[in-house]
Amino acid sequence: MMSHREYAVKSFFFIRGAEPAMSHNEKLKAFEALAFEHTDAIYRAAWHMTRNRLDAEDLMQEVYLRAFRFFDYFQPGTNFKAWLFTILRNTFINH
Repeated sequence: MMSHREYAVKSFFFIRGAEPAMSHNEKLKAFEALAFEHTDAIYRAAWHMTRNRLDAEDLMQEVYLRAFRFFDYFQPGTNFKAWLFTILRNTFINH
């Protein structure tokens, strides 16, 4: 039996190549399946950049907001964690 994460990821890859674009709920499930396994690493890096718990939490929240907003631009099959870290770095630099 396929786990929820495996189903969401496979659905994401299938839907990316098909028209029309995925619905909001499908996008949310695929994003959650990929993104939330990296929260600890993103938080640690954000804390390392800011040296402040509250600023790190705010930065992490902004990263996940931007990542979800631009999730359609993520290229399936590439390194999602690296994509999140790129968003983290750019968000930190620009704020």
